[in-house]
Amino acid sequence: MYDLQIISAADLKRCPIQLRPVCKETLEYIQLRDAIRDHGILVPLLVRPMETGHEVVDGNNRYEISRDLRLPGLPCHVVEMSDNEVLQYQLLVHASSIETEPVQYARRLWRIVEVEQALTLNELAMHIRKHPDWVRRILKLVRLSITAQEYLTEGHFGVKIGIELAKLPCEKQDELLEYLDDVTPSEFKDMIVQEARHHRENIKDRRVEERSETEYRFRSFKEVLDELERPTVAASVLSREKAQSALDGWNAHAKWVLMNDSATVADALDKSEREQARKAELLKRRTAEHLNRKREQE
Repeated sequence: MYDLQIISAADLKRCPIQLRPVCKETLEYIQLRDAIRDHGILVPLLVRPMETGHEVVDGNNRYEISRDLRLPGLPCHVVEMSDNEVLQYQLLVHASSIETEPVQYARRLWRIVEVEQALTLNELAMHIRKHPDWVRRILKLVRLSITAQEYLTEGHFGVKIGIELAKLPCEKQDELLEYLDDVTPSEFKDMIVQEARHHRENIKDRRVEERSETEYRFRSFKEVLDELERPTVAASVLSREKAQSALDGWNAHAKWVLMNDSATVADALDKSEREQARKAELLKRRTAEHLNRKREQE
């Protein structure tokens, strides 16, 4: 049961659990300030009693405006609430923000789970009555580049596309955004999926290359046995490895067996570079095809 009281602004303090920080430069804040200046505070704040004074649970904008305007007292609903109840209340109140402020909403959830560690992801999902997988997807929005965040906030694409786009590095996101006005939403999503697949393959290739620097592969037993019985590459290996002594020769052939000789390594790197160039050309060609289809439809 709420207890309605008139409380001095000096007896109120900000709540550290704020899912929606106050921003005095927004149009919303300025309009609310003008309305309160003309008509006063019509909707009471929600506060909870503390050891000294009261803490604002809901109504931070009204609280800040009252301080700016130096109002003598504020109408407040006073209710006993624990920290967990305050957090749950704010999560429920701001749940609709995912539609109007998706990036800001994702940041608030991220702060709760990763920064403040007030709740686990599963606990957070329970509080906002969503599936944990839904929360995981929404949290990906914090990885969007600054430009992508602005595009999403302005409504140039939806949350689903934003989640897919967030799987890419920021520079790749910005590259794809250059095509946004020239393709349909479906085509743009296809481009993101293709680039994401390309990105995953590149990561896999890099991991293989990094692993090859510390882990050796072995030539097949048959290949080594054939070379032992009928040497065919020994001379070229010794030459490429610039073997000058018996020990140099031993090391050169050990590298060959471990597939770590200079020729084998160069071939592997060349193959990787050709594959990356092929994938980049494929993405470029498919993007051009998307644009051509768009022009033909116009």
